[in-house]
Amino acid sequence: MKKRSFIIYILFVINISIAQTPVEYYFKRAIKKDSLEDYKGAIEDYTKAISFDSSKADYYTGRGLSKHELEDYNGAIKDFSKAIKLTPKDDTLFNHRADAKFELEDYTGAIADYDTAIFLNHGIAEYYSNRGLGKYEMGNYKEALVDFEKAIELEPKDGDYYNHRGLVKHEQEDFKGAIVDYTKAISIDNEDDYYYFNRGLSKNELKDYKEAIEDFSKAILIDKEDGDYFYNRGLSKYELKEYELAIDDFNSAISVDPTVANYYCNRAMAKDEVGKYSYALLDYDKAIELDTTDESFYYNRGNTKYNIEDYISAITDYNMAIKINATNQDQYNNRGLAKYQLKDYGNAIDDFTKSIELDNSDGDFFYNRALCKIEMKELTAACEDLEKAKSLGNKDAKSMAKKNCK
Repeated sequence: MKKRSFIIYILFVINISIAQTPVEYYFKRAIKKDSLEDYKGAIEDYTKAISFDSSKADYYTGRGLSKHELEDYNGAIKDFSKAIKLTPKDDTLFNHRADAKFELEDYTGAIADYDTAIFLNHGIAEYYSNRGLGKYEMGNYKEALVDFEKAIELEPKDGDYYNHRGLVKHEQEDFKGAIVDYTKAISIDNEDDYYYFNRGLSKNELKDYKEAIEDFSKAILIDKEDGDYFYNRGLSKYELKEYELAIDDFNSAISVDPTVANYYCNRAMAKDEVGKYSYALLDYDKAIELDTTDESFYYNRGNTKYNIEDYISAITDYNMAIKINATNQDQYNNRGLAKYQLKDYGNAIDDFTKSIELDNSDGDFFYNRALCKIEMKELTAACEDLEKAKSLGNKDAKSMAKKNCK
């Protein structure tokens, strides 16, 4: 009996020694659930902990981070704000709240919080980089560049900061400078697909399509689940006139994400180049089904219809493109060409004239208008247009002038 009583006593003492208060229990369990990515369960436990003790900033912070993971950014902001009231000199809280505001595209609010985080602790590279991204999103590239340079100064071995600076340089059309930064990022971490992808985009802008393809291919080797990698490689192959290979990449992009309208549009353009007009039209139809607001889809479908001599339907598509954007000179020009084919010379002239009003530096517009005037026996006006077309570099204007102008 005494032995049994002793054992019970020992167990009781042990239980007392390891006992936790309810608030500690829920808080620790919430942390454990967070680590297991059970964010809903973590939020429930953080909420329980707060119900026992609402004076601890850590509880609100933990719940805010879990809400952020679940993309409840407004809820996260509320929790971080409560935590800030309890510990107003904690720089990490302002950074967390700024991150949530950033996700809501409240870049002004995010930058204000990053400012405070930096004021409280000016030695954290991440804060400068995050603020730089906010400024980048607002198009304030000059100040963004300063922030990324500060981040690099503080942490020169973090590839992300070079990558971010490269993004700014790309937007500033300093593509060579961007490539230098992306290359530095890759030298630090050669397993980040995004670095290769971004470098490929800058090489593409420099028309270095073969090297761009190599970078996109490296990105694809690392991550085959990003349709944009296949899509942009396809664009580079299209520029090299490797249309069938481009189609293969557009196919892959679509298999990854069949909801992106541009994938279908560019596959259609490649199919048009190889004479697969009926298939191209199906792709344009799908692109328009996914996005009825993009003028280029109607414009390019009109071009394919023009190629198969369906001029009336082509005009309908050009009409839609112009309705969406009345400032694109090429759309008027191509509609004018379709009207010319239908011998509707007067209305074709109106379209070519509109193209010239929007851009008077393209000799083709003057040449096309001259052709209509020749058909209408307005030779004096036609010859003036041919002379202008010739001065702007149109190669056919000289021979046409010889035939029709004295």
